[in-house]
Amino acid sequence: MFLIKTDNGCDKMCLIINHMVCDGAGLKEYLYLLADIYAHLENDIDYKIQLIVTQEA
Repeated sequence: MFLIKTDNGCDKMCLIINHMVCDGAGLKEYLYLLADIYAHLENDIDYKIQLIVTQEA
């Protein structure tokens, strides 16, 4: 779940993920992906996310 607030011109995001969904390494990977998306959007507002779906055994 995400909660985004604007407080005094400062945006905040809260991310809550149950440990049954992913472990610490999975959360870290997710945060890096999210940060990468925001970095691209900061430089190019028209940036489109390219989804790559893989199936793991």
